[in-house]
Amino acid sequence: MHYFYVYQYLGGYTPFNDPPQGEVLVGGPNISPGYWKQPEKTAEDFVTIDGERYFATGDIGEFREDGSLRIIDRKKDLVKLQHGEYMSLAKIETALLNFPLVDNICVYGDPLSSYLIALVVPNRKHLGEIAKEVSGLFFKETL
Repeated sequence: MHYFYVYQYLGGYTPFNDPPQGEVLVGGPNISPGYWKQPEKTAEDFVTIDGERYFATGDIGEFREDGSLRIIDRKKDLVKLQHGEYMSLAKIETALLNFPLVDNICVYGDPLSSYLIALVVPNRKHLGEIAKEVSGLFFKETL
């Protein structure tokens, strides 16, 4: 029998969200006791909770109402900022790509900063429309 457990508070993902979200841990008798001759890596990727040993998969998952597990993100895609806050860069990029002005975007998080940086490729058509509106307002104000 295998056990799945959603664990930790990462990038807004918590076991208290609806549905519960967090890093996916897998446990059971078929799970390896650790990495061969790599105690540091074993300590990093295996956890014990209430006497049960789990492997931390690095996946962020959520439990659906029917009890199934859905993978929604990767822990490696999360960036920890200066004040300890975890941010999901993929989640932010996906949200910003919904704006018609954005054709493409790359979000970068520096762990020594308290903010994110985004490189945005604007949609030329929408940018042109905004430029016409702004330049029209500028000329009206100067005349």
